[in-house]
Amino acid sequence: MKKRGGNKRGFTPTPGTHGVSLRSKWGFTLIEVLVIIGILTLFVGMSFTYSHIGGRQIALFKEQAVIADDVLYAKQLTQTLFRRDGGDECGYGVHFRSEGLDIFSEDCSGVGDQYEFDEDDPIVRSYELDPRVVLLADKESVFFLAPVPKVYFSGSEAGVSTTESINIDIKIRGESEVSTLTINMLGQVSVE
Repeated sequence: MKKRGGNKRGFTPTPGTHGVSLRSKWGFTLIEVLVIIGILTLFVGMSFTYSHIGGRQIALFKEQAVIADDVLYAKQLTQTLFRRDGGDECGYGVHFRSEGLDIFSEDCSGVGDQYEFDEDDPIVRSYELDPRVVLLADKESVFFLAPVPKVYFSGSEAGVSTTESINIDIKIRGESEVSTLTINMLGQVSVE
């Protein structure tokens, strides 16, 4: 004997639906879908915020590495002067500007050299910082005198060093976080 009102799929049709249930066992309601979309939107917004902050941090650390690399490059160029003959150069230095830096060579054939950047010094390489980053140095330049190389900071007269180190602050424009590079009298670069 057959039961009335049932079917093989296990649900009883309601009047007016012609045997089809309006609510499926496996579907989502409109409210559930809207809640999921809201949560996903929140996560995407947070990831954009953190990626923007992360991008600024990456720019800061990248510029810090480039500045340290250029200082060490000027020191390396000075050390190669000792190995070659001829030429009036006696060393190389780095001139710091708020928007970048210049590696320059110094002609030491004159008397009373200051071992610092002049407008007539030849520029070996120039580098412009990321526009989001600003450079703040307590001295304008650092100079390496061959063959050792001996280190001079701007304002030092030939043979006299007035300071033990130079601090270079690098920061994102409009922000308070500062990354500091220090160059000591031996030409070593450290990051704080």
